[in-house]
Amino acid sequence: MKSNYKKSMRSAWAKDVSDSSKTVKRLWEMSTLLALHREFGFGERRLKRFANTLNDIYEEFMQKSAVTDKYDKKRRELSNIDAAIIQVLKELRRDGIDHRDILGNTEELVMIDEDGTRRNLDDIVDNIERWEKLGE
Repeated sequence: MKSNYKKSMRSAWAKDVSDSSKTVKRLWEMSTLLALHREFGFGERRLKRFANTLNDIYEEFMQKSAVTDKYDKKRRELSNIDAAIIQVLKELRRDGIDHRDILGNTEELVMIDEDGTRRNLDDIVDNIERWEKLGE
């Protein structure tokens, strides 16, 4: 009998990471619901509307992220994720919202190219906005 223990271990590790990611995502969603309820008095109906909209946005983001390749759960790849993040940033900024002003600057949205080059996506959007202003 042939056994590929390395593949089996990688598969178990990938499942653990996936389960952990889902748990963290759910915790953040629950914390968001609690904040909306406490601060703004959102009741069950409004929280359901919010959750449905948030799920629609997640789905839209995942579709845009996987435009060039299908999402590979084992390799955790979304080939167009940088463009999808830039679209989210631009949509927020169109309405005068900069996530850094609300959430702070301690976390950066960074993409790392295959050669190891780090690119801050907020810096890219800042540059896009400057170029757009010059073109007006």
